[in-house]
Amino acid sequence: MMSTSLFELEPFGPLVEDLETRRMRDAAGRALFDDDAPDLMRIGRFQIEGEIGTGGQGSVYLVRDPTLDRQVALKRLGMATSEHVARMRKEALALAQVSHDNVVKVFEVGEDETGRPFLVMELVEGHPLGEWLAQQRRHWTAVVDVFIAVGEGLSAIHAAGLVHRDVKPRNIVITDDGRAKLVDLGIATAAQLDDPSMERPTSPGDVPMGTWGYMAPEQWAGRASAHSDQFGFCVTLYEALHGVRPPVGFGGGRSQRSALALE
Repeated sequence: MMSTSLFELEPFGPLVEDLETRRMRDAAGRALFDDDAPDLMRIGRFQIEGEIGTGGQGSVYLVRDPTLDRQVALKRLGMATSEHVARMRKEALALAQVSHDNVVKVFEVGEDETGRPFLVMELVEGHPLGEWLAQQRRHWTAVVDVFIAVGEGLSAIHAAGLVHRDVKPRNIVITDDGRAKLVDLGIATAAQLDDPSMERPTSPGDVPMGTWGYMAPEQWAGRASAHSDQFGFCVTLYEALHGVRPPVGFGGGRSQRSALALE
């Protein structure tokens, strides 16, 4: 996968370099003089080898598991309450039972030295759907084949009593050997696990989780379900075939209220 260096982004290169230098200096200072600072090269037993990406729900790192001597992906989530950590552990246990070729495998869940929860997952090497589509002109049948595979993976998630909550192009990866994988299960929620605290698909700040433009009306109202995953799936399929999202969106305000009124 290709990436662009921050220092290639002229004319902001010098400014970015200065900010990056300051960030590295501050991090080094915390590591040297703050007894409570976590090991910057390790999360739990996992050795950090690089950063894969950062999003609204946390950061994903390329790490090595020294026990099994293999590379895996580790997603460290933001700070959470003990209730949310407990909920995530139960959800991770359910996710670990999902064994499907079109769903990223979850290996384990843990907490770092600061109490932040993390998920350890299969390392998926390939290209997100948008990049895969941009590489060359794809016949519509090839696109549909990808979504048939993703749909089967999504069905396996639902069969485990879980809801993905963030089906979108970025979370569909076409691997280097041509398989479609549904990834980023870090905000998946239990739909039927017998724990009342797990029925609200929101973040610790009580904000509905998901991505604007791909969220069903009921998801904005805090009622994510398999149906809302299907909504995101269909929006993503439409976008893959037509190059744009469907003309009707539900992003809050009048659009959200109108959509809810149609239920």
